[in-house]
Amino acid sequence: MKMSGKIGLMWMVIGVLFGASLSAVSEKTTPAELTVTELPLEDVIKIEDQILVMSENVEIPLPPLSAKVGKVLVLRFRAVSYAPKASGWNWNAGFFLNGNPLGRYTSYGEPRLIGREATFFARDRDWELLSGFMVRLMFAPDADSGDPMLPRNQGASFAFNVSDVARGVDGNMLRISNLRRTKSADPKKSLIVTDIEIGWLDKELLPKPEIRIPARESMKESISVDGLQLTQGLAGGFSVKTADGTEVLVETTLSMDQDAESVLTADDTRSSRVKVSIKKRASGYQVTAVWPNMKLVRNLQLENGMLYWKERWTNTGSKAVALPYQHRLFLRDDPAIFGLCGDFDNGNISSVTGNPTLFLNSRKALGNGFGVTMENDWLRLLSSLRHSGGVGEIFSNTAFLPAGESIDFSLTVSPVEDGGGYWTFINDVRKRWGVNGGVAERPFFWNWAGKGAKVTTEKDWKKAFGHLGPVAVAAWPLNQLHPWVGMGFDVQVVLDESYKKLSGKAPKTVGKSPDLDVDAFLTFTHEDKYWKYLTEYVKTAHRAVPGIQIIQQIHPGLDAYYAPLTDRWPTKTAMRDADGTLFNSSYYSHAFLGDSVKKDWLMAYNVPRADSAKLKELLRISNWGMDECGFDGIYVDEFSWAYATRGYSRYDYALQDGYSADFGADGNIIRQKSDNAYTTESSQLQMVDAARQRNKFFLGNGNATLRSVNDLQALRFHEGGNGVGGWRSAHLATVPLILGNFGDQGKTSEGVFKSVLAVVENGCIYSPKECNLVLKGSDNFVSKQYPITIQEIGPGLIKAEERLITTHSGTFDWPGRETTVVLYAYDKNGDLMERGNLPRVQIGAHHPLAITVPPGGMVIAEIVE
Repeated sequence: MKMSGKIGLMWMVIGVLFGASLSAVSEKTTPAELTVTELPLEDVIKIEDQILVMSENVEIPLPPLSAKVGKVLVLRFRAVSYAPKASGWNWNAGFFLNGNPLGRYTSYGEPRLIGREATFFARDRDWELLSGFMVRLMFAPDADSGDPMLPRNQGASFAFNVSDVARGVDGNMLRISNLRRTKSADPKKSLIVTDIEIGWLDKELLPKPEIRIPARESMKESISVDGLQLTQGLAGGFSVKTADGTEVLVETTLSMDQDAESVLTADDTRSSRVKVSIKKRASGYQVTAVWPNMKLVRNLQLENGMLYWKERWTNTGSKAVALPYQHRLFLRDDPAIFGLCGDFDNGNISSVTGNPTLFLNSRKALGNGFGVTMENDWLRLLSSLRHSGGVGEIFSNTAFLPAGESIDFSLTVSPVEDGGGYWTFINDVRKRWGVNGGVAERPFFWNWAGKGAKVTTEKDWKKAFGHLGPVAVAAWPLNQLHPWVGMGFDVQVVLDESYKKLSGKAPKTVGKSPDLDVDAFLTFTHEDKYWKYLTEYVKTAHRAVPGIQIIQQIHPGLDAYYAPLTDRWPTKTAMRDADGTLFNSSYYSHAFLGDSVKKDWLMAYNVPRADSAKLKELLRISNWGMDECGFDGIYVDEFSWAYATRGYSRYDYALQDGYSADFGADGNIIRQKSDNAYTTESSQLQMVDAARQRNKFFLGNGNATLRSVNDLQALRFHEGGNGVGGWRSAHLATVPLILGNFGDQGKTSEGVFKSVLAVVENGCIYSPKECNLVLKGSDNFVSKQYPITIQEIGPGLIKAEERLITTHSGTFDWPGRETTVVLYAYDKNGDLMERGNLPRVQIGAHHPLAITVPPGGMVIAEIVE
């Protein structure tokens, strides 16, 4: 951790700089018109510019920052990730005050950004600027070049309300982190932060949040069960109210237009645009709504302390039509704080499959509110989430219905009244869905330090893993780019051009690799030598480190194709673009094949559909690896098949699933498509089963997208490098694992520990990357998180059958039985305290466990008897 000594002494030597506002504002100027640079800060403290190289951190001491009546404290700066020219953006920086990440909202639930929106629209989608401790920065040579990249000339300019995290008596510490993982074009600079200052702003100049909550009169028709009240409006909308008066209203419309008015409103004023009829049941209502060519039958039932909401949509017309449903939810007279898929920093999420929930946290009674869960598969696959102005929406811009067809949706609305907020809600969902119970027996190292391009020697294996206790390790036997069994073999042959060549007299092959013997290549006999190589590789590891598990890596979609002859390739399940051409990710073709793309090779996606040749090949390869090569299990990349956008793997135009389509601005269907998460259900189930039948390890990349896959309790990890906001989408995994491909990724023990703390603060478990050589002993802060079978998750707290992990001191009602636990306390650097004399605590059946966490550290309580 770098300390800026010059800046650290600045405030002590010259004091706080008192002066006039930095920019004048006329009386006619409104807060909405002010840009970041125009905000009139008072009593400004200036901080020198900072230039950080890749993965560098800087800490800047600041004086006490006292609260001032009518003022908010503002941190303002301009920042870019260095690039020779303005081009794109990424999660490349983190800003912390007193260890607190400056996320999208303050601890009061107010927007932290001042003078600009928290999102921007580009490349046909919305992009978030803040996610947990990550800030999305423009790539540009300097701030002057970065500002024009976004509207109002503030692509590089930021102003944060930091009133909630500043200290008024003691000093303060500002930390700036360069999160960039790729080298800059200039090795001397990667993150450039300029015009840094902190000062006070008049609260009257804060932007007033837009409120879109509609005014609704009370509805007369209601029913109560066990203290929960369901009120049904004659106009078709409804509400649910708890005993303390917190009330969520639900309305619906059908429109591609986000600003369209609700049609089924939560009041008794009937709309002329839809015919509504209502039947009262013993503990609920049945509502029927009829549009031209569309019918909705909704059943609402109070049971088990929650609302069960089921509905059937039917196309009553003679042709296929769009089903652009928008369910709008808001609290009465209370602009909720929204969590989309557990993410409270995001305003719009297009793919919600991993954690299909929406949480409304009351501002009037923080910690109380309502959680909404999408319970069935098609609703998860077709829906997106967004919120603005106090109104949250479950909506679709991909759903359609064929003539005469129906689709069923199932949701639940769960009240939270104990002050536990989202965490109470998501733990209840975990129990109800039965995702608890799966065990992560040991840490899985996806990528690791100390491996070589050839068969690793026993000495190398011992040095890499002999000190860590039981571990599972991904096999990287060939080289850094091509670890995947099967597909990686083919790629290696293409790169080396070691495939069989045509004889001089044979007719040349069409395309830019005229000597390629296609018939010989398609026998795939070139793979045989690699299977032998892998067998020896696994044996060496097992001899070197007793108990180690070596896991083969499989990619279920990517394959190397020769472009001019793709129709010759044996698997006929290649994904198609909207125009019918072979789907080809240019990025992956170049990443895997390098210059071979100039010789007409490409990487194509094949979808392992049920009973397809591709699925049979995947199962053959994985089974051969486990049965013949001695692999201890399988890791499957791209296992969810539900990435947020089309550009990766989500939709295939070679098939039609009957519900997914692209639409024009007028709502007309342009083309139908198939959701790959739906298409690959059989593949996902069979690959997990293949490992389990052999009592072998299994891990998939990506969150479960279907209830049948959730039910497997199979291990999955979410890639941490995709942004902190997405980590909570793992909360419905049996063990919410976050891959450590963020932070310093293993450069230092301290850096890895900071990443572990961030993961635990989000209710998840750290799954390591190449940090094996910086971890100290089998009692290190990564290894001691395993084995783990989750009971409950929370912010900075994991309760499991085997251990409790916490970053906060307190008294914990755990484990609920008589036993003995050992306390592993790690200081702020991740070093184990009291090594050799670890505290042992005997606990009675109803005796809570008291834990004191070192400042900035973590404690793991492990059951030993």
